[in-house]
Amino acid sequence: MSKNALYSEHLETIVALVSNLGTTSYTSRTPTALAKYLSLDHAEVTFVLENFRGLFRASITKSKTTNEPFYTLQLRYSRRWLEADAEAQGEDELDSQKEPLGADYMATLLGFISEMVTNEQAEKRQLSANRSATIGAWIAAGAALLAAIIGIVSIALNG
Repeated sequence: MSKNALYSEHLETIVALVSNLGTTSYTSRTPTALAKYLSLDHAEVTFVLENFRGLFRASITKSKTTNEPFYTLQLRYSRRWLEADAEAQGEDELDSQKEPLGADYMATLLGFISEMVTNEQAEKRQLSANRSATIGAWIAAGAALLAAIIGIVSIALNG
């Protein structure tokens, strides 16, 4: 993930992409199709898909029209393999690969995203508090040093 890839700075796009890719009947989409369908900036969609690899997976296959990789949710991709394993074992009651994620999966994904934003904001607050404490400590040290110098000069002059 790039240093600029903060959940809190791309929250709206992340939520839109996760919601769409989790609930659509398409198993995967290109950045161009997602941007057009969701009325989002193409560059922002591409950035989010490429930089939040814990959520989104790029396929090896590329679109014949745009030469872009197709993207899906990591969770949805993983479920395909689970379903294929279950089918190989003869289990009949499986969701097809085109079935959207269930509400429990979507709630978990959106909860994870929310928690990441909360963690980022807490980290920013902590860094700000640390910076303020450091500045305060330097100011106090400077004041103490200045007081010591004034004391020494005062003793030397009076002494």
